[in-house]
Amino acid sequence: MVALALLLAVGAVWLGLGQLDSRVDWVRVSAPAAVEVGQSLILRVSVPHLAAPAYLCVDLHWATNHHTSQGFLVASPPRRVSTNVHTLDFKLPVPARPGLRFVNGIIFLSPTGRWSDHSRVANTGPIPVVNEAPPQRLRPVRLYSSPERTAQTDDAPWAWPRVVMGCLLLAAAAMAGRLWRRCANSPQTRREACRWGGWALALAILGLGELAGWEIAVGSRGRALARAGDWYYLRGGWQKGVLSLVLVAILARGVNWWRQRRRHLNFVPFGLELYLALILMDLISLHAVDQFLRSGWRGLWVIHALKLGLAGALLIQTAVNFKHRQ
Repeated sequence: MVALALLLAVGAVWLGLGQLDSRVDWVRVSAPAAVEVGQSLILRVSVPHLAAPAYLCVDLHWATNHHTSQGFLVASPPRRVSTNVHTLDFKLPVPARPGLRFVNGIIFLSPTGRWSDHSRVANTGPIPVVNEAPPQRLRPVRLYSSPERTAQTDDAPWAWPRVVMGCLLLAAAAMAGRLWRRCANSPQTRREACRWGGWALALAILGLGELAGWEIAVGSRGRALARAGDWYYLRGGWQKGVLSLVLVAILARGVNWWRQRRRHLNFVPFGLELYLALILMDLISLHAVDQFLRSGWRGLWVIHALKLGLAGALLIQTAVNFKHRQ
């Protein structure tokens, strides 16, 4: 029964994370599954809820892999749309380019037909370019917000939060180490000494990791390897899956700790798990969650504030336990 409840919770979180993805609802696009070099790509574009007449424009960009655009390829002439005429077919030639593997459509609305005056923009994602393509059968495609609309606009992160987090965690590790030595001197508390020794080691590793920037280095290296192997674009599914498991596990662990808090007042193990969960969520880097964790004010991000709070709570808890042992 518990396993079924956890499975349902993971599924619910998965669906919830899927709803956080950027949605484009002002335009609908149909495109073929693939296009042949030298032929024309047909994009059927519909703007059903147009408030006022405007010009609809479609550009093609090209790429040699899923994640790195090589920039502009071709453009269609601007075409006027209104409340009466809101569905148009665009035929865009696909010329040969060295290493050409994908094209994607950039669709935008503009009152003048110029990109500099655009009011809305979306893109289709990669469409494979092949040597021999079947007859083009149009099908609805998923649209994405333009990168220039979703780029990070916050200030660069401050360096001091990581220094403070590292110092707080190392101070908590030192306090936990003293508790380990104190408990190890008594045969009755040898088991508790092992726990404090493990927690001290974990706190020290986390503190050194914050000071050395291990989390940033691991994340950058992982993304570089994924891009080099051209499987970075597959990240969405496993990101949501792992993040769902992490969130449900932390929720279940938190409920269990809350129920037993009168018998087990020690926050240190649960605090360490929360801290590790924050690191894992940051490394998983699901875009919608990233937008929240990396938002903030003048360079102080939400994830920094959460980590600072947890590091401070861990230090306070170890200090309280040390005082009770005196």
